Amino acid sequence: MQITQPEIQSYISNLTAHLCPELEELERQTYASIPMPNMLSGKEQGMFLHQFVSALNPKLVVELGTYTGYSAICMALAMSEDSKLITLDVNEEISHLPKKYFQKLNLENRIEYRLEEALPFCESLADNSVDLAFIDADKANYPNYFHCLKNKIRPGGFILVDNILWSGQVLDEKPDNRTKAILKTTEAMFTEFGWKCSILPLRDGVLVGVKSS
Repeated sequence: MQITQPEIQSYISNLTAHLCPELEELERQTYASIPMPNMLSGKEQGMFLHQFVSALNPKLVVELGTYTGYSAICMALAMSEDSKLITLDVNEEISHLPKKYFQKLNLENRIEYRLEEALPFCESLADNSVDLAFIDADKANYPNYFHCLKNKIRPGGFILVDNILWSGQVLDEKPDNRTKAILKTTEAMFTEFGWKCSILPLRDGVLVGVKSS
């Protein structure tokens, strides 16, 4: 199921530009050489992340799931020189691509790229230390990521969760295990005390949660 009507999606896509030529180049290289290129955030979501981070002005952002680095770059370009984005992935085979573009855009001092499991890293973070977390990693662990990160986010900070509508599979009568994990995450965030949440039907759906206490 397509979340947005194809004609409307084309209209939005035609209006939206990449933030810089390097991101357009990164998108082309991803589609030309990397498996499952639809995992790339793309220019519409990239622009949303850039604007969101620009408005929040965070000091520490944690991203779970780097892929080829498009979303990390969009967020980092909106961050101040004294802020830090830590992005984690486990796919070493494609790590050359995000490294190439982080360097090309002179973002190596702002982006800390780590090839390691996300959950142990999240557990190591201090409570109330993170301004924004963007979850876009393995779906089976989505509930675990939220339950770990909810204490790491400062009051007034945010968690964004990608693929929360999962191509409409969240409506399936017999959801598979990954869909069940996404549904469990959504329910947990919407019912967690001290959190206020909404869902944006942007691309594959983004859950926006703010920690109020």
